[in-house]
Amino acid sequence: MQSLLLLLLLSAVHQTHSCGIHHDANHSHNAPDPEVVLRRNLVLRAENNKRPRPSPKVALTNVQVFDGWNLLPPQTIVIENGLISHPHALEIDGTGHTLLPGLIDSHAHHAPALPHGRRLWSPRVWSLGFAGPFAGIGTAVADAEGWVEDQIEKGAEFVKMIAETPGLSQEVLSATAAAARAKGKVTVCHASDYGSVQQALVADVGQVHHVPLDRPLNDISAQTFLQKRTISVPTLIMLRTTQSIPSLNFSTPLHSTSTLHAAGVPILVGTDANDDVAAPAKPAFGASIHEEMELLVRAGMSPLEVLRGATGRAAGVWGLHDRGVIEVGKRADLVLVRGDPMRNVSATREIRRVWVGGVEIEDEWRGRTEADALESDQTEWSTVDKLRSRYRPRDEVVWTSGADA
Repeated sequence: MQSLLLLLLLSAVHQTHSCGIHHDANHSHNAPDPEVVLRRNLVLRAENNKRPRPSPKVALTNVQVFDGWNLLPPQTIVIENGLISHPHALEIDGTGHTLLPGLIDSHAHHAPALPHGRRLWSPRVWSLGFAGPFAGIGTAVADAEGWVEDQIEKGAEFVKMIAETPGLSQEVLSATAAAARAKGKVTVCHASDYGSVQQALVADVGQVHHVPLDRPLNDISAQTFLQKRTISVPTLIMLRTTQSIPSLNFSTPLHSTSTLHAAGVPILVGTDANDDVAAPAKPAFGASIHEEMELLVRAGMSPLEVLRGATGRAAGVWGLHDRGVIEVGKRADLVLVRGDPMRNVSATREIRRVWVGGVEIEDEWRGRTEADALESDQTEWSTVDKLRSRYRPRDEVVWTSGADA
């Protein structure tokens, strides 16, 4: 089951700064070399974009569909040449199951090598420019624009900044964010205490990753998120590990997440999954995305809102316009689960099949994890219904966090 969960993590964004709580101002020796990070990002992205030949044309019949925005009634979904297609295909009965878009983890680090030659299939790996107190950015505002240009030349697709004390000054943080926005790049800021979140908001970044551990966000802060169109990625699964630190309490990040959600701030699913020896905790690749969604429900979000934050909304924010939804012509990154995750988000753990770019991921778990797992050898061909058009409520907020944020 562990390998299955690893395969499930169809991560759109891989980051390289080990996040969490820093209690020691002298932790610079743990900072990654930006040059090494960028080279590794480019190699990993190229490697992960390779994929085998697509599986045969397949139709999933009678399957309930969460299309990235809404739950649709049982219907037929066809996968052909890596895309969601039209009828006439090998049928797989999806009765009693729900089909989801591939789940997007908006905050994850490089994945470790998998045993037995397996891979962590990833439809998109993004390369980042990392702006922190140890990233060689300098301490002058005048350095920011040149540093951002240098990162972009090296392949950075978004810029991640670190707001903490000691660290970058407010002026340098703001200048870096402005330079990145001017180049049309997504801006992300690590902020795990109250003061750092305020710094990130002043800098007008597109996304704030983590929520405070020392002091909960109030309604005023939540309104600032809204006014600045800033997106939140709480990473509750990482912050939950702080329960073992006497001075910190997990109720604080839960409260902040609830406050942001109640105010209408868009929230994405991110885990901070990593394999960094220096990290304060190591959420597991794959499995942790299910835990994060459960914690977001605990913070007051509905399963529907949480799933949007791992599919349609996340894809829109990151500009992944070919995926994150189930529509004809879109990339066939799909997860078939038993049950109804709209009633209980933990149903996302009941995985029966996984497709990445139309390629079905094979593993020894199939048919052995549960007695009623779907059979893989159905061969009956027939004409099936056309995919129902996707409906998106007009009042849905889909913000981007790039140049137009």
